[in-house]
Amino acid sequence: MKRNYALLLVIASLVIVSFARLIEHPFNFTPLVAMSIFGVYQCKGKWYSFLLPLVAIFFSDVLVNVFVQNSYLDSPFAYFATVTPYVGYATLLLIGCLGLIMKNAKATTVTLYSLIGSVVFYLITNTAAWIMDPANLYSNDLAGLAQCLYAGIPFYKNEITGSFFLNQVAGDLFFNGLLFGMFALATNKFKSLQTA
Repeated sequence: MKRNYALLLVIASLVIVSFARLIEHPFNFTPLVAMSIFGVYQCKGKWYSFLLPLVAIFFSDVLVNVFVQNSYLDSPFAYFATVTPYVGYATLLLIGCLGLIMKNAKATTVTLYSLIGSVVFYLITNTAAWIMDPANLYSNDLAGLAQCLYAGIPFYKNEITGSFFLNQVAGDLFFNGLLFGMFALATNKFKSLQTA
């Protein structure tokens, strides 16, 4: 596939899935981890490999805070005055490194790296939430950290979509499958048109 078409396809894919955050969905069922892995993998070796997914993620955060979270905040941009988004961005940059070390985009490889990304994101962001815990919900020891990490795993209200962590795993698998699968389909279609 010609480089310009591949880059346009990556950018379009990242922008399109960023809009998925505006559609009603189970909490944590988002494309963020998938955007990081996919964007870096597809642009591996390019100076913009980490920049493209990060810009798309920031763009989706702006959309969410303007159109979805605006009723919960004093200002749509109040979220960006906290440390929370920056912990998330740093974590997603780290997860993007998975895209650098991926050898191929086979289904088993994408599934494995998606699961690793889910666990890394969950552990880092929940540990950060424990460290910054403004409501002092958890003690400042390993027991408090364990309690904070455990709090996101169980099913709340016995609902299938009640687990923060399992929703994230499901979302990461879904969006990684969608991004890598659609890219492979588009690439194959483009190659068949070139040879026709």
